[in-house]
Amino acid sequence: MYNYYYDNYLNYCMKRYKDMCPQLYHKVQRITVRVCQEDDRNMYVFPNEDVVENMVDRIYECYTNENKTRDDEVDLDEEYRSRRGILRDFMRFILLRNLVDRRCRYFGRRCYYY
Repeated sequence: MYNYYYDNYLNYCMKRYKDMCPQLYHKVQRITVRVCQEDDRNMYVFPNEDVVENMVDRIYECYTNENKTRDDEVDLDEEYRSRRGILRDFMRFILLRNLVDRRCRYFGRRCYYY
């Protein structure tokens, strides 16, 4: 017998999870899904390192174009460059998680881990 209370609880947990995620995650996740839909032609073969790096570059470019301010052109010091590296690592993580999720088998259950 299917447990509807458990399904409602999972929906509640998923909503709480999405509410607790930082705003940066939601912005990057939206761009990542769009890039994956454009570029993920063969769902059964995992892309190689060059394709993943190209996808991360496109995600970073889209994110910086959407969130550009006048102060960004002036702020090119060492701290900004180190933050850019951390942001690119964060984007790579979200991209890899999304690519793996696209290849998982659901077996009638929903994947709730992203």
